[in-house]
Amino acid sequence: MLFSTVIAQHKSNLVKLADNALYEGNYYHAIELFSEELQKNEDNPYALQQLALTYQKIGAVQEAHKELEKLFALNHKDFQLAEFQLALSFKSLGNYEKAKEHFDNFRKTYKGNNQSYYTAKAKDEMKMCVLAATMPVNANYIMEALPSNINKRYSELSPTLTRNNLLIYSTLLSDTLLKIDIEAATPKSRLYAIKMNDSTSKPELYLPLLFKDFKGDISDIAFSEDGNRMYFTECKKNEAGKQICVIYAAANKGENWGIPVKIGDLVNDPSGQFTSTHPALGWNPKEKNDLLYFTSDRPGGNGGLDIWSAEIDAQFNVEKAANLGRKFNSTENEITPFIDPVNGNLYFSSNGFESLGGYDIMVAADKGKSFDKPKNMGKPFNSSLDDFYFRTHKKNAGFLVSNRTDLKKNNCCDDVFRFYKEEKKYFTISALEKTNDSTEKIINNANIVFYLNKDSIPVESGKTYTANATDSITVVTRKKGYLKTTKTYTVVTYTTDTFSINVYPEAIAMNKEYNLNNLYFDYGKTTLTKESINELEQMVAFMNENPELIIEIAAHTDNKGAEAYNLKLSQTRAKSVADYLIEKGIAPNRLVAKGYGSTQPIALNTLPDGTDNPEGRQQNRRIIFKVTGQIK
Repeated sequence: MLFSTVIAQHKSNLVKLADNALYEGNYYHAIELFSEELQKNEDNPYALQQLALTYQKIGAVQEAHKELEKLFALNHKDFQLAEFQLALSFKSLGNYEKAKEHFDNFRKTYKGNNQSYYTAKAKDEMKMCVLAATMPVNANYIMEALPSNINKRYSELSPTLTRNNLLIYSTLLSDTLLKIDIEAATPKSRLYAIKMNDSTSKPELYLPLLFKDFKGDISDIAFSEDGNRMYFTECKKNEAGKQICVIYAAANKGENWGIPVKIGDLVNDPSGQFTSTHPALGWNPKEKNDLLYFTSDRPGGNGGLDIWSAEIDAQFNVEKAANLGRKFNSTENEITPFIDPVNGNLYFSSNGFESLGGYDIMVAADKGKSFDKPKNMGKPFNSSLDDFYFRTHKKNAGFLVSNRTDLKKNNCCDDVFRFYKEEKKYFTISALEKTNDSTEKIINNANIVFYLNKDSIPVESGKTYTANATDSITVVTRKKGYLKTTKTYTVVTYTTDTFSINVYPEAIAMNKEYNLNNLYFDYGKTTLTKESINELEQMVAFMNENPELIIEIAAHTDNKGAEAYNLKLSQTRAKSVADYLIEKGIAPNRLVAKGYGSTQPIALNTLPDGTDNPEGRQQNRRIIFKVTGQIK
């Protein structure tokens, strides 16, 4: 809307063709034509401006910014809004300092048409740049892009989750850029459905028989609270080439949906000149009518696209319709309204109210018979780019659509993101042991450390710690006279907000065998592999924590090979372990290395029918240790 009207001398035949392609929505063809013109005349300001606009249409923000920098550098007298456009581009990229600098210079130097409007607008934008740069992120919420089986090459819009966990959304389904003959019919967006949290299956057309006779783009599906009524839009170009959307509704007839009905003239413009789109539903319990909220540029608004409401009866007749007014509609665009079924709040997106850049999501709290003044949702819901189609499906969780990040190389436009609140959990950690009467007592002075998000945190007795519901907590416990314990606990398994993690270290027993896991030797070799070092380092720590203990290191083999060979091999392997511990400072008089060969199997080397038993032989190839005494 902010691009200048320029004189005809800037338009060559090639540029006129490019303009036509842009007008028809053939953006990639328009890019080729504008680029070809700029190869011939790199200082054509109109071509630079239109190429930037076309890049913005496909979500190529960086490419658009480069063209606007070139346009601003020309300092052309017919393009005095170039610096304002460049400042907006810096804002879209999240470079608020640069954006503020250019807005400030523009408001001081601009002398063109609508001077008072643009200088005031630049001043407001400067304030928003300061706000955006200093606004904190609500760290309680996680924002994640949906997987690549949903977010593909083209825009994904209007995400809606049904009661049976089916995600419905609108898209032109393709993994790659579609190349279509200029005379061919343009492919149309359709509704697709996929089970939520299924990252492997492919989306399927949603109700293909219901929509088979619609020739335009289908989008913006919304369901009534009871699930018995469906609203959606079909969008087609009118005779003037303007994209016009019409809202339809259908009723659930048991196993099937009834024939869709076009909503009446108070919602849809009978002349076909104005669009009505983005249906969202509330409920009037007194009249037992659907409260339809929608977006339209029909007469009677405040400018651009406005949010309207209408009461719809059971036969889809429009009882009354009204514009929501200046409190909710700016002079720019307000789109994608949504009524939260849990709290009744109104959500929508606007590029006219205070914005971090592009369209920002606003919320107006439900006050019973009215809504409070809308407020910016802030970060992470809003970014420096476009954020819209805010939808909740349960408390503190839902979806939105944004072009905030390039999920795939050269992807176009908008992708679906899910958000959810990280629920805080509070916990304590204690080391316990069972006594003879089956009660439990605390092991005093245990050295307990837990790992959370890669941080190592020493545990203090009685202290409460905080974690998110999605976290895992790994607890490591050491204590003289006990074996070291390492165990991971998943927070989500605890149903209460406050819980205790109890660990039970095992007291060291005389002559009890303990396996040394993850100790490896190459076949027939006695040299320890690198994979064994971590286990041996833990053994070193155990010996240092219990400096009075004498241990026997015992090596065992399976029965493959001669017994004398296995006995010698096991003795040498036991000695390799002892030598490593001695090398790390453990006194030799605390270690006894002994090989037992295949004389003490713990599993069958061969099955009862005489065939080989690989699993049993693997269990028999082991290194164990046992405490045999104490040094004085």
